[in-house]
Formats: sequence, structure tokens, C-alpha cells
Amino acid sequence: MTTKYIQLDDIRQNKKLLSSIIYSLLACFMFVFYSPSALALHYVLESKQVPKTSSEKLMDGLVNLERITREVLFYSKDEPQKVKVLERYEDNLSILDSKLQKYAKGTRKELESYWDVLDSVESETVKEMQSQLIASFDKYWPMIDRNLNEQLKGEDTNIESVEALYQLLTQFKIGPEHHKYDSENMPFGSLPNVAYTPSQDMSSLLTRLDIEISPAIARASFVRNISVDDYLQFNIDTAQTLELTELAETLERNPQKIFQYVYNNIEYVPAFGSIQGADYTVQTERGNAFDQASLMIALLRASGVPSRYVYGSVDVNPSNVMNWVGGVNEVEAAQNLLGQGGVPNIIVKSSNGDTVSFNIEHVWVEFYQNGEWVAADPSFKQYDYTTPLDINSIMTFDSEKFVSKIVEGLVVDEVDGWVKGLNQENLILQLQEMQSQSESYINSQSVTLGEVIGTKNIVQLVGDRIPRLPYLKVRASQSLKFLPDNLRHKFKYELNDGSGVFSNTILSFVVSLPEILSSRLAMSFAPSTQQDIDALIDYLPSDYTSSSVPSSLPYGLINLKARISIDESVILERGSIPLGKELSSRKGFWTPRFGWELEESPVITGEYHAIGIDSHGVSKRVIEDIANVASEAKSYLDQGATEKVSNHNTIGAVLQTGIQSFMVESNMMSKLAALESGVVHYRQPSFGTFSNSISVSYLFGLPSKIEFSGVVMDVDRLSDNAEAKSNCRDRWMTFNRNSGAAASYLEHSIPEKLFSDNNGGVSAVKLIGLANSQGQKLYTFDKANISLVENLSLHNDVRQEIYQAVQVGNTVTIHESPITVNGWSGYGYVKIDPETGSGAYKISGGANGGALSTIFASIGGFFDGQSKFKDHWFNPGNSPLYSRLAKMFGNASLTISIIDTILNPDLTTSQKVGQIVINTAAFIGSYALSSYLVSTLGVGLVVGGPVIMLSLLLVTLAILQSILISLIIESYLTNRNYKENKEGLLA
Repeated sequence: MTTKYIQLDDIRQNKKLLSSIIYSLLACFMFVFYSPSALALHYVLESKQVPKTSSEKLMDGLVNLERITREVLFYSKDEPQKVKVLERYEDNLSILDSKLQKYAKGTRKELESYWDVLDSVESETVKEMQSQLIASFDKYWPMIDRNLNEQLKGEDTNIESVEALYQLLTQFKIGPEHHKYDSENMPFGSLPNVAYTPSQDMSSLLTRLDIEISPAIARASFVRNISVDDYLQFNIDTAQTLELTELAETLERNPQKIFQYVYNNIEYVPAFGSIQGADYTVQTERGNAFDQASLMIALLRASGVPSRYVYGSVDVNPSNVMNWVGGVNEVEAAQNLLGQGGVPNIIVKSSNGDTVSFNIEHVWVEFYQNGEWVAADPSFKQYDYTTPLDINSIMTFDSEKFVSKIVEGLVVDEVDGWVKGLNQENLILQLQEMQSQSESYINSQSVTLGEVIGTKNIVQLVGDRIPRLPYLKVRASQSLKFLPDNLRHKFKYELNDGSGVFSNTILSFVVSLPEILSSRLAMSFAPSTQQDIDALIDYLPSDYTSSSVPSSLPYGLINLKARISIDESVILERGSIPLGKELSSRKGFWTPRFGWELEESPVITGEYHAIGIDSHGVSKRVIEDIANVASEAKSYLDQGATEKVSNHNTIGAVLQTGIQSFMVESNMMSKLAALESGVVHYRQPSFGTFSNSISVSYLFGLPSKIEFSGVVMDVDRLSDNAEAKSNCRDRWMTFNRNSGAAASYLEHSIPEKLFSDNNGGVSAVKLIGLANSQGQKLYTFDKANISLVENLSLHNDVRQEIYQAVQVGNTVTIHESPITVNGWSGYGYVKIDPETGSGAYKISGGANGGALSTIFASIGGFFDGQSKFKDHWFNPGNSPLYSRLAKMFGNASLTISIIDTILNPDLTTSQKVGQIVINTAAFIGSYALSSYLVSTLGVGLVVGGPVIMLSLLLVTLAILQSILISLIIESYLTNRNYKENKEGLLA
């Protein structure tokens, strides 16, 4: 067996080969599995910049015209500014009018000449749409042209004419719908501490379990009716897999050994309800009380031992609970972690106010042995903790010097709420000095991994005896053969033909989380009929060369049906929808405490959406499965087995890699940040999509064509339960702000790693950082200064979203002027709930963007470690690449963290200076820690010998290697028995 190391540069050098295979896919397999995703991926890999047509330039000009008319209407209300504003408007209007006239003539020519192209197209839908486009142009452009002529001929600008022009320009749709978020429910951050009060008697307990029988009957039912067969059956939560069956055999089908395995190896996560089921709990080696009980029962029933759940309300020792949930120092911190996870709990106090116990609702197991039921609790356990190395204490740090250097030239307007001119060059110099100090210490000391990051180890049970239940009191309990459905988490994907109450549902898919977590879930499209397949093939050129692949397709060229697929199987398909039609998806979780919580986002017909769902961490098996799918696809191509090639095992594998990579890396980064912040952190059910992006061009409100514009990472929900061990609210809020920002940054950095070597992605953090380097003002809007948002040339939907966010008490940070990156132009902005630190990180257009903060330094450190460990690289020359990336990620991390602090309206000037120092120290600590993990342990981007790299999916497999590394490192940040050597880690 050999091991091969793959570099990102290898991927980029093979782009021509990737492209050639995509052309082959288009040519040979179009009729089998075509979706526009293949064309979209082609344009991503080739990084093609398609010149804009006259019609696109015309609509861009009208967008600009709408902006300046809106601004003049707003500022003309201020009499002192009115004359100056109108003069500037007249100058801009004259320049813009000459361009619009040119673009309008070109558009009319395009519309007429396009009829020649359509002679070979049989689609009546496309021809009808072309007629409507011409009619729409003939309706709106003459009215706009007439208004412009009247304004330019007049000596003075007539406000009534400007108002009429503005109203005209807002009559028709220019682009796709803005992706809106509920400003009261932030997509990134800790879950609310909202949990049921524990049941105090059998009646309330049975209500929780949705059991409609009397307490007396419930208590007696299982005593009277014991049937071995009843307690040997499997269901969703205990579904048997080959691994579980083999594990039961390894444990000799012995109930005591099965209990001991679950107790000694599975980390407890404070969460409520069935989330993972037995199989995924084994894969991740973590789970809540429900999932650990399901695992033990699955192994017992596989061993022929009757077993059942017991759900009850119990009192437990508070000090044991504090240890159990993460080693917190305050009883209130333990309650917050349980409450965020949804575990019903209350603190029981004596008459004089002392804490006596925790009352919680909990799940344990009973198994039938020697004629009696034996109780066992596999999830309530204790841990040994060691304190991580305080890297900040080993540095010589002059806080006054540091702050004075980075604020040289800084301008702050606390009244209007903006800042500009953070000195990034001095910041870099200061960081280099501090980084050198921390790394010198680590490299010169004989420290182990456990000493650096601290450890959390389960206190191991030994011997054959099962300990007594660890409760002070059982208030009420009920035996169950299966967990009730109302305690099982579910996921829903719903596709509608529009947004709002009047939309119609195209398809709706609901599945429980235990059923889906190990699988690849996707929503895609396929031609509705053979006629649609033929129409597409007739339209595309027969010679698939780089220059012949079309950059766009006519809107509605074919009709497509929407599909939900699990792994390679299509399980649901509905509809006949025009290519390019704008749809709306609603997706999210059902939880026992909140019911359905669905997020709405736009979908363009023809896109491929890989859906990633994370429970308490992505399992290694899921990542390996994607790698195996990619390798099999290469094998099929080599063998000419075209019937086995699909968009799911090619494009789908690439996109699944992206979304799963986000989940793994964001979780690892949060855990590193938690170590530095003194916070206990657990990932809770989260989801997002990674898709190819289709953009629709509109002409006076009508869609005209579709183009393949790249890929989009959109994480709708990234949830955690996290609490400072000391129950310090400020530490908790800072952690939420930093972890949300860092995770959001991954939404553009991961696509860049997959597809680009020129950092061409955009995110909120990237745009804010670029704006700072350009000397732009960076605003933080709240209720005191929200009127200043009118200074910004924002789309109405974005402006309205900012207003709504501020009205409900949030703050919004945004830069002064649009930023242009590789042809994309717009804003990045961050919405923050000042009470919790949770946020939404967005780019104009609506996709959840990224914002970089202190803990993104861990990725910088990761790359830096790779550069030092170059002897383990297949190509040592790649080391400078990683050094460059490390420098870029690390510097940007602290820059945005400091900007965020300066703009924080809740801090005084002295508090801001102090926070900058704290953030810098945390940055150095997490950067050095991550670098140490990689360089000391010798972790490289590795794939085992059996995996043969295929050219088409080379990029996918390389990124999957990175994910596996992250999983290895993350495993050292959670409950594991640490092995202080490189070989143990790699094993």
C-alpha cells in the first residue's frame, strides 16, 4: 500500500484535463443525466469572463439611474444641500444618458438578430418569450427616453420629472429576488436557552411522550406484558448496519461489555431528542442521552438481548452535572449549556438558597437478563480535564505600543458611527514579532499535544459490574420499546414556484435526521421529457471544444423536473419548470421544543444544490464515502461504463465536498477558539447548501437568458450551544461573534480552495477588509444613526433589510461604497444581535457571506504548520504556497477583529483598547496552537493507497484530505484518550 500526497497546485495544473473530461461528459452523457450544472462547473474551472451584451449594459445603466434618482429625491429634501445635489445630478444624468442611448440601440439590434438564432429552435416557449422581450423593450424604453430628454432640455431639474422617472424605473424587475433573513433569528450563533420545565409527575411525563393512557396503566403495562420479541425489534433510531453487527460480535454479545463500550468511548453532548441514531453515534463517537441509549439498545438487540428505553425526570448531583456538560465552574453555566441544547432542567435549591440538585429529563436503558430488567445509564459520565497551555503568558507584550501602532492614521467618528484607516501594515509587523515569540517557546520546550491544548478524557469504567443509576431521585419514569416520533429531529426541503403565501409547492421532502446523516442529500433538475433532451442537444454545438461551449442558454429553452436524491438514488421528482425560472426553497429542522423552523432562499431552475447536514460533527465515514464515489466515477469513465456516470457522482461529489468541508472546518475552528476563550462548545444540528450558480438576465422585467456564473456557498443555519466556564456573558458574546464571523468567512474561502488560485471569491469579511484598505468609512448602524444608511447606494431590498434589522435591536456593519472583485460589485455587511453576539454575514444579493475574525487565525496557523513540515510533502516546493496563504488568512483575521471592536457601540474607548489587546493575544494563541498541531504532529494532505486519483475529481479528493485532517485535529479537541505521538494521531 502506498500513500500519495496531493497539492492544490497539482489540481490547478490539471484544469485542462478536467475541462476536457467535462466536454466529454457534455458530448457523451448529455442525454443520460444532463443538468446545466455541467456547463456551470465548466465555467467555474475555466474562470471565463464573458463580455456583457448591450442589453446587460443597458440594464446595468438603468440600475445606476435608479440609484441616482433615489438619492436626489432623498437629499433634495434638505434645503441647504438641494442646489448642490441637483447640480451633481444633472452632470451625472448627461453622462449616463449618452451611454444609455448607445446601449438601447445595441439592445434593439440584439433582439432583432436573435430571431436568426431561434430559427433552429423548436421551443415555442423561447420564441414567445422573445416576442415578449421585444414588446417590453418597446413599452418601457421610449418612456424612459422621453423623460430623460425632457429633463436634459430643461434649464433646471424638475423634481416632479425625477419622481416620475424613479417610479417608472421601479415598475419592472431588474434582477433575482434578494435572499432575505429573519432579522430576529440569526443564522449563526448559540441556540437560545429555552427548555421545558422537567415533568414532576407521571401525567406530565406521559404528555411529553405523547402517550394518552393513564399513569397507572402505563406503570403496569410493561410488567404484565413482557415479550422478548417486543424488545428485539429495530427501527429508525436503532437501525442495524454491518458495523453495528460486527461491533456487537467484537463485544461478545455481552451486555456488560456493551454498556462499558458506550460509556467509555462516546462523549456526551447536551442536546434533546433523537438526532443521530445508533449508527451515526458510533461514527462520530459523540451523542446525547437519546443517541447513546439508542446505540446501546441497538447493540443489545443485535446480540439477542431484549432491551428498552426509560424516559424519566430525575434529580442529579450539581457538581456531577457541571463536570458532565464540559467542566464548567458555575452551576448556571451548566444550566445554560443544557438549556441551549433543549434538555428540560431546573436548579433545585434549598430554603436558604443553596443549590441542592439538578432536576432534568433524561433517558437511560434497561435490558432483560436472568429474568429481570437491569438498569444502566451509558451517557451520564464523568471526565478528567487538564488545563491548556496559556500561550499568551509566554509572550512579552506591550499593549500600549501595539495599539498605538495600529491606530496610526485611524479616523473615528463616534457620532455618525464610522471608522476608517486601520493601519494594516503596522498590524502585520506587530503580529510577526508576537508570533515569533510564541513559536520560539513551543519549539524550544518538550511539550506534548495534551499539554498544549488540554485534554478531556472519560473516567473509564473497569470490571464487569454495571454501576447503580447515578440519580439522587427519580420523580417519574416510563419504559419505551421505541422513542416516540415527537422526540425525533427531522429535516424538510420544500420547493415552491415563488415566495409568499400565494406560491404553490412543487415538491416537499421530510426525513428524520437518523435516517439521513450518513447519506449525500441533493436537490437538482433533469429534463422533463425526451423532447426536452432533444431540444437541448439540438441547441448545443456538436463540436465540444473550449470555445464552442455556450456561455448562456435562452430562458425557457427546455423544461426541467425537480429531483430530491439520496446518494445515487432519486427518491422524489416533480414538476415541469422552464429553465432559469426563479423558485423558492424552504428548508430547515423540526425539533421537539420549537417545531418547524424553516429558512427561505432562492433557487434557479437548473442549479444543483448539494445539501449538507451536520449533527454534532461530521463523521469520517461520510467524508470517505464522498472520496469513494469520486474514485468510482473515474473508474467508470476509464471503463466506458457511461450508464453509471451521473451528475451525482461527478458534480455532486465536488459540491458535497465543499459543504461538508465547511461543516468540518468551522467546527474545528470553533473548538480551537473555545480553548482560547475558556468556553465550552458543542455543534448542534446545522445545515447549508453548496451549489453551482445560474444567473438570469432580465430585460425590463422579463427573463431573457441564463448564464453560468460560478458556485455559491450558503449556510442557512450554523447552531451551537456554548457557554463560558465561568458563566461570563462577555466571553460568551465575544465567542459567538468571533465564531460566527470565522465560519462565515469559510463560505468564500472554501470555494476559492476548490476552484481558484486567484482569491476570486467574495464575502462580507473580504469586502470589509478591502474597503478598509481603500480608506473607506466603515459604518455601524443602530437606531441612533440609521438615517445615514441613505448615504449608501444600496438596492432597495438590502436597505430595507438593514432598516428592519436595526428596528428589532440589531446592529449592522457595512462599508461606504461598493467593492468590485473579478467583475462582481456590491457590499458586504454583518448583522449582529448585541444581546447574544449571534449574527448574519451577508453580501448584497442576499447570500450569507463571510466575515473574518480572531479564530480564523487557526486556519492561518494550519497552513503555516504545513509549510514548516515540508519534508512530508510529495512536492516540497508547495511550501511557499501555504506560507503565503497562512500570512493572508492570519493578517485578515486580526484586521477584521479590530475593526469589529472599534465599531462596537457598546464599548467605551478604554474598553475598546482593552478588547483589541485581548483579541490580539487570542489571535496569537490560536494561530500558534494550530501551527503547532500541524507542524509538530506531521499532518500532511494524505490519501491512502487504495484511492486512485481521478483527473475530473482531483480537486475533490484533495479537499477531502484536508477535511480528514481537520477531523483528526478536531478529535483531539473533544473527548478522546490522547496519544502523544504522531503515529497515534495518523492512525
